[in-house]
Amino acid sequence: MKNLVFLLLCLFSVQVFGQHEEYNPNSLRPVNKYDQFMKRTIWYRLNLKEKQNRPFFSPNSEITKVIISAVKAGIVRPFENDSLKERMDYDKFLKNLTVYGTDTEEEGGDGYSFLEPEGEAEINSDTPTEKPSNRIEHFPKDLSILEIREDLIFSKRESRMVHDIQAVTIVMPANLHPAKLEIPLASFSFKELVEQVFRNNPDAIWYNEENPAEHRNLADAFDLRLFKGHIIKFANLDDESLADRYGNDHKGAVNAGLQFEYLMQDFENDLWEY
Repeated sequence: MKNLVFLLLCLFSVQVFGQHEEYNPNSLRPVNKYDQFMKRTIWYRLNLKEKQNRPFFSPNSEITKVIISAVKAGIVRPFENDSLKERMDYDKFLKNLTVYGTDTEEEGGDGYSFLEPEGEAEINSDTPTEKPSNRIEHFPKDLSILEIREDLIFSKRESRMVHDIQAVTIVMPANLHPAKLEIPLASFSFKELVEQVFRNNPDAIWYNEENPAEHRNLADAFDLRLFKGHIIKFANLDDESLADRYGNDHKGAVNAGLQFEYLMQDFENDLWEY
């Protein structure tokens, strides 16, 4: 009888504690919601042409090329934005990659003649031939800006800060846009990129210029925080970016991002002072 009571108590405990486990499905290494002492969501802007970020952008192994190739191969699917709630249509992704003014054909068509037709049509003198598309894509090497959305979490169980990257967004640089605006092209789940695109991919490398025998996989490079990102936004009541908050005061926005970064570092250090 005692053994039966003990077994029932164990089963009850497992069920009760199981109800207190809630994880983010978009996290590569999720932290139980009830173990999160503190969480802040931060957005970083990465200029891949900066010296510290250039290993992510080596010729023919640009991170943007690796991601775009994976989408075209059907390995990974993009999202509309970094909330990771709505998938982007493949045709829209291709259209976003298209250089402005080159997505039309000479006579009719939708600019996507490169897609495979549904059926084979017999070609004869009575069948009009389709005009070639003028569509031109941006080169991956020209797409040199990424935005990263990350949850910074202090885990009570691990007693440390956890950098939980959620999404990676490819952004069109302003010099490629007619209105000189930076436009997001597509967002991707970082978890999906790591599991489906980066790992075991010989092209997904962080180029080690000092020792080419020790290149790193892109997944490892992000884990080791080998990138340099500038904070452009952190979660706030009005959902404002620093650029929105400071307007034309670019220097003020940059200083605010640095100040927030230092504030988070001080917060982590002060946790161990008693």
